[in-house]
Amino acid sequence: MDNAFTIDPLVITDYETLDLLIIDVTTDPSGTLQLLSKFTPLLKISGHALLALKIDPESPLINDHATTMMSLGYSHLRQIVLDKSRKEVHLFARREK
Repeated sequence: MDNAFTIDPLVITDYETLDLLIIDVTTDPSGTLQLLSKFTPLLKISGHALLALKIDPESPLINDHATTMMSLGYSHLRQIVLDKSRKEVHLFARREK
């Protein structure tokens, strides 16, 4: 059975057809960023991505993950913490390239 890590993204849709890409999976932040890299080609230029990173909101590694997201062609990045008691940070950004 396929999962987000094994499925061919083109089974879902063609390149640059999605307006919004949401990735909220139970994995470490590097796995979430791996999925972002894999599925970004499906997102339209100027489309938005929302990632849920399973990480402490106070972690200094958040900046590294944000930098990785920007290196994948995203800008206008916003960090969102919905509940400080949960170990989860959301990154929201727009695809530029």
